[in-house]
Amino acid sequence: MLIVHGDSRSWSWRAITQGNKRSMPIFYNVAPSKVKYQNEHYGNAIVSHLNKKWFNDETINNWKAALKEVGELEGWDLHSMLNRYLIISHTDCKGEFAKEVVNDVLI
Repeated sequence: MLIVHGDSRSWSWRAITQGNKRSMPIFYNVAPSKVKYQNEHYGNAIVSHLNKKWFNDETINNWKAALKEVGELEGWDLHSMLNRYLIISHTDCKGEFAKEVVNDVLI
């Protein structure tokens, strides 16, 4: 299970390039397209790493390719669930989202 969160500060850049290729991502507070195309937080984080020069270009290119790959994987997407169920409370939706993921994994 790979949890993709909208806050790039909580993202483990190295974990994605070493992850299990059979993982199904959980997109929590981020749309899969934002991950795939490295928009917003992800794009800003990559630019920040490029500017700091703490990692070589090959490593950063590996991250970008891994993010693109993860964004293309089938998984669970909280935003899609919000639109699908039209639940009044965002908090209720998060609980239903967690139940759906658990049920899918256990079945």
